[in-house]
Amino acid sequence: FQMTTPGAPGLYYGDELPLTGGEDPDCRRTFDWDRIGSDHHLAVQGLGQLRRDHEALRTGSITVLPVVDQCVSYVRSGENENLFVAINNGATTVELGVDPGHHPGEILWSHGKVDVGRGVVEVGPHAAIVGVSE
Repeated sequence: FQMTTPGAPGLYYGDELPLTGGEDPDCRRTFDWDRIGSDHHLAVQGLGQLRRDHEALRTGSITVLPVVDQCVSYVRSGENENLFVAINNGATTVELGVDPGHHPGEILWSHGKVDVGRGVVEVGPHAAIVGVSE
């Protein structure tokens, strides 16, 4: 969410892995170098690169689309492109009806199960998508 919304993303030490731990004083353990390259680390790294590569994610305006169940979607609009973002925090698949101007054509990044059809985007449980709006 942080990598696709306005403002500076704030990752706390170890969030990119994620680090394990419990209540204080066990809230942050030492950095686990063996987890570099894990799926979670690569996802965070990919989103950071996506934000660097696309001005719309850094400085573009945001148009929030209707929320469906626990899935939020929005369009980030920059000078040269519009990016569609959907993040499903729910445990079930959500079907989003998307206007032609916002519908993602090229998928730039996704996590989990997503399916893009004509005018519809299905976002699986705990899944997300970032795509270039057509």
